[in-house]
Amino acid sequence: MSMTEQERLAWEQEQGFISFVTTSNEVYERIAEKELSIEQLKEEMLSLSEYLVLEQEESGNYVLLHALESTPKRFLVNKNRILQIGNTLYKVFEHNVVMADVQHRSTLESLTEKTYRNAISDEIQLMICEDELKDDAYNVSLNPIYIIGDDERYLLERRNDNGSYRTRIRVGMDFLVRFIPNSGGQWYTFPILWGEVQPYRRIAGIWYINERTISCEFNIYYDYKENNIWMRSSKLFYSNSGTQRNNLYIPFQNFSSELNLVPRHYFNNFHIAALQCWAKTEKTGQAKIEHNIFLFN
Repeated sequence: MSMTEQERLAWEQEQGFISFVTTSNEVYERIAEKELSIEQLKEEMLSLSEYLVLEQEESGNYVLLHALESTPKRFLVNKNRILQIGNTLYKVFEHNVVMADVQHRSTLESLTEKTYRNAISDEIQLMICEDELKDDAYNVSLNPIYIIGDDERYLLERRNDNGSYRTRIRVGMDFLVRFIPNSGGQWYTFPILWGEVQPYRRIAGIWYINERTISCEFNIYYDYKENNIWMRSSKLFYSNSGTQRNNLYIPFQNFSSELNLVPRHYFNNFHIAALQCWAKTEKTGQAKIEHNIFLFN
């Protein structure tokens, strides 16, 4: 998660591995360069839905996103969305993970977002069901919008639109769950606090990720319990006066891993206390996330 793009690609090359995110990036760039109409893009999407997602906003405009955009598993699975651990294969979808023995690889590779539910059987098993994850206990300061397999993501997001240009800012927490081999089902949970800025450009009614000069500032306080007493962190700060990027990701803090921690329970002893964050590009005003900013005075 804290690798730069160059480091990530170098790591993949060392491993002799091409991840889903690398393939998705290549497909996205190829499509964005064509500047298609909505009708043309919908036609292209018929064969690219494994890698891209076309969403319609309330305004009627469309935004082109990467499939699996908000799950860290996209860095670990291959171009077919599959990860192998021992003799078990795992295929990642937007809201579920399917598992099967390695002998069923061809079947797993053929499954899509639209077909995988019909394939569930004794051989092809559903690891987790999104319907089981709706719970009022998830009412926390960061919104739980992505829960993929065992990993969870909570975040806040704001946008600033100026005509055909958009700047999106996010602050979030990822909880990466890693099971311990031969431990009877025990696991470690790795919490990560991060920020992100993403510019977009609208072409023919479709929002595409776009490279621009990003300026931003993040100020964050969080509260945590120590010996059952609430404590406040020192201020987390990041500032950038201008960098040419199509995405800026800031890993603020990797917290200590915890044994057998259910991610949502982390918020019993931790919460974001204050946020004063903004991001802009040369084409937009500031997109802001602000909560309890008086704590910064």
